Amino acid sequence: MTNEWDDLADWWREELETDPTYVEVVVPLLLAMLDTRTGTVLDVGCGNGRIMGELALAGLEPVGCDINGSLLAEAATFGPVMRVELPGLPIRQASIDGAVLVLSFEHLENEIFSELARVIRPGGWLAAVANHPFITAPGSASIIDPTDGEVFWRPGTYLDPGSSIEDANGQPVTFLHRPIGEFLTTAAKAEFSLSELREVPFEPGGLPDAGLPRLIGVRWTRQ
Repeated sequence: MTNEWDDLADWWREELETDPTYVEVVVPLLLAMLDTRTGTVLDVGCGNGRIMGELALAGLEPVGCDINGSLLAEAATFGPVMRVELPGLPIRQASIDGAVLVLSFEHLENEIFSELARVIRPGGWLAAVANHPFITAPGSASIIDPTDGEVFWRPGTYLDPGSSIEDANGQPVTFLHRPIGEFLTTAAKAEFSLSELREVPFEPGGLPDAGLPRLIGVRWTRQ
């Protein structure tokens, strides 16, 4: 199985290792979104398994899936892994207790909700940490005033679903954009009931403004 993500393993590792937000904000937000600290949990787009390790420390039994074979070889240190091209999952219906999506939702089509609803047992849960739709909107970007160096945020086309292409060490990576209303409605149609939603701002002193949303954390219950 060869795919565009095969050549992005180094970029993924570098992103995690050089971004303090991952340890200081992303992981704590995910842990706050967990519904329980027992059971089998699927890490969707697990990469090299860092979140699987956090789930294991929290008392859960992680299972990872990703499309990148190189990263999966590292993730296998933390639990069972499978190489899949999402949304298809080789998992029995209603056989897992929960699932997490950590900075992977932006790369997956809406069908992921119905597929996860198939494999998560009724009463189970789904937790996601993602870039806030405010900043994933096409055309959304920070801009610098050339006169005084002040940084502003230019809003993109937030209300319209779309996508943008970002550079990853010379390779294009597609980031999907959905306004909050779309992905909450899509989840509801797949029989996920919203339990909690948190919006996290840019860090104080960070760019461009600590008052703007940076990440979103969501937990659903499988009906």
